[in-house]
Amino acid sequence: MMFTGRRMTAAELFTHGSVSQVVSPAQLSATALSVARVIAGKSPLALRLAKQAMNRVEHLPLEDGYRLEQDYTARVSRFDDALEARTARLEKRDPTWTWR
Repeated sequence: MMFTGRRMTAAELFTHGSVSQVVSPAQLSATALSVARVIAGKSPLALRLAKQAMNRVEHLPLEDGYRLEQDYTARVSRFDDALEARTARLEKRDPTWTWR
């Protein structure tokens, strides 16, 4: 699309994996809020580090980007929130995030 300027429908973009969901305009706000609630339920610390990783790897060569993402994954796994996520899942409850 970038090089040809070809327009695609939402259904075509979904088929290509460029979008994860297609909804009607009437469903857009409710769907966006639903996705936002899911994201808001995640560890703020993990979300912050994930965003940093995505921003940093954008222009890196593939191998360097992979190494950086692995470094971020290792960092996240050492935080208290990572243990809380695992514990909450095993106990079938919502996690309580501490930002540690």
